[in-house]
Amino acid sequence: MASTTQRSRTEGELTLIPMPQEVLRGKGRFVFSEEVSITAADKNGPEDRFSAAQLQEELYESLQLRPRIASTGGKRTIRLGRLGRDKAVDAAIAKAGVTPPAKLGEEGYVLRVAPEEILIAANTGAGVFYGVQTLRQLVRSNRKGNSIPCLTITDWPALALRGWMDDISRGPIPTMDFLKSVVRKLAEYKVNYFTLYTEHVFKLKAHPDIAPAGGVTAEEIAELTAFAKQYHVELLGNFQSFGHMEKTLRIPFYAEMRESGHILSPAAEETYRFLESAYAEVAPAYESELFNINCDETFGLGEGKSKKMVEEMGLDGLYAYHINRVDRLLKRHGKRILMWGDIAVHNPGIIARLPKDLIILSWGYHAAESFGDAILPFKESGFEFMVAPGVSCWGEIWPNMTNAAVNISNYIRDGAKLGAMGVMNTTWDDDGENLFNHNWHGLLWGAECSWKPAAPLAGEEAARDRDERLEAFNRAFDRLFYGQPGVSGVLLRFDALRQLPVREAVRNGSMWHDILEFYPENTSAEAARNNQALLEGAESLQWELAGLRTSVPKNGGTLDYAIFAAKRVAYVARKNLARIALYDVFLAFAEDGRAFAERLRRTTQSGGVLSGDGWPPAETVSRIGKNRDTLLPVEEAGLVTREMLGELLANPNAKSLRLALAESVVANAKKQ
Repeated sequence: MASTTQRSRTEGELTLIPMPQEVLRGKGRFVFSEEVSITAADKNGPEDRFSAAQLQEELYESLQLRPRIASTGGKRTIRLGRLGRDKAVDAAIAKAGVTPPAKLGEEGYVLRVAPEEILIAANTGAGVFYGVQTLRQLVRSNRKGNSIPCLTITDWPALALRGWMDDISRGPIPTMDFLKSVVRKLAEYKVNYFTLYTEHVFKLKAHPDIAPAGGVTAEEIAELTAFAKQYHVELLGNFQSFGHMEKTLRIPFYAEMRESGHILSPAAEETYRFLESAYAEVAPAYESELFNINCDETFGLGEGKSKKMVEEMGLDGLYAYHINRVDRLLKRHGKRILMWGDIAVHNPGIIARLPKDLIILSWGYHAAESFGDAILPFKESGFEFMVAPGVSCWGEIWPNMTNAAVNISNYIRDGAKLGAMGVMNTTWDDDGENLFNHNWHGLLWGAECSWKPAAPLAGEEAARDRDERLEAFNRAFDRLFYGQPGVSGVLLRFDALRQLPVREAVRNGSMWHDILEFYPENTSAEAARNNQALLEGAESLQWELAGLRTSVPKNGGTLDYAIFAAKRVAYVARKNLARIALYDVFLAFAEDGRAFAERLRRTTQSGGVLSGDGWPPAETVSRIGKNRDTLLPVEEAGLVTREMLGELLANPNAKSLRLALAESVVANAKKQ
């Protein structure tokens, strides 16, 4: 390295995701102007030209410059090329005094910014592509005017496989255009594979009665594969092959395959005929050798048709029997299988019986300080493995960002320390209410940690290192993804609302709690205060997000989903306050308030209606209908009107309170 360079005081001076392995700061700046060109040698084919076009697009978006792309460079050029293949690149590297390390591998690169030239050198097209992504980020978020600082970055990934999994089976099935936009965005952060969790949504020609109308076709998989390949992203095969099969098994035609309502039975030969038929269509649709058979959470295995098999070979043997049969079916298609490791890690007798080339996915989603216990059984058995943390989005109105930050960093740290092949960052959709645009912060944090895992520290030292790194990441995330500081801090306010003592305040389940479930903890004065605080916090967050939506220059549309989430939290608080107001009304005007409330609770829970002596007398009903002050909190909640409540009380035999209130809530929600 030239003597004019000096090691940077801190990598945090740059806003990059992921942060490179090595950064040397130089003196001076490279100024972009009309005379700058981009050089990509023709002999390197379309890969480098594609990377050059990406850089050209970035320079136009950021600087309104559109440099020409040529096979030979001019005086001031951005040169893209291959080490040991392009003489001009090798000469420039030698002149700069840079010695590329052997660990550069297939995806590493050297990026050198000098006052008169920018050089990106790598062993492969993937390395050139990743060098271009780093240069794009320097231009986007590290420039002053039209210039970027001189420096040399030597960079490579710590883990070979860095990907994400999108659950398309329990929530919205994304369009091809949306999936392509996700590939394009995540490739900017050096993610190199993804998989689509598939239970029943692949449109099988041999079984047309399984997939919904909007299911995914083999032709669409081929289209998506070709698109992703341009961005050096591989699409892995995926088909659930054991548990979580309830949407298929509930169809009477497939009843013979049932072990239980959600598990395929290893005792039914129909199971393997079905899988053979399905794989004949699904497996060839994916070019990738890797294929995830899932096979997780097989609770109830051995309690149905396979009970006799369990008696003969044990539960461990039965599970391994099924995995080996599935493996043989997919070997015919040249696939190497991946499998979730939850059943095997809790039943160690399974591990030794599994196919030796199986890749095990070690998963867990809590914020543990260490994940060694979940990884070591596979490591010690000699299996190759990957780690699978998650963005903590499932079941949540907004992802639990605090939990995800710890889970993702620590799981990947421990996986890298113990020799993991890579990472599969998960975005599950168990209850069908997660929207993918909720998940960008966790996905990019996964990209950061996968490229450069945390140091193998422990205790307070590890927590301090993670917090400092996360703080730097949040600054980079704001500037790179949104083009404006401060967004992460606002999004993290969902986690502050989650800390309020309100049951499931930021969880999807709270949307559906029965408004007539009266308990001391949800009808007390303290509950009212807590829900009022939740309402005020959610409304404040909503308006702050709305302000950001109008000001951020990039990806502003993703904030619409955060605004919607804040509205849902506010709805939860209003509904809870309405429950308290209803409870107060009943207590205030029933002749025997507490007895009436208890009778109301018991009756509505059983789906019946109140009548006879349990109903308030006519004069009480009349007072309720006229006393606006008493019912004002109910009306302000926006869920139940005074007129509706009066009608309910006056006509107890018309419908159950539960049904009428539910209909009213839905009707009012549609009007808002």
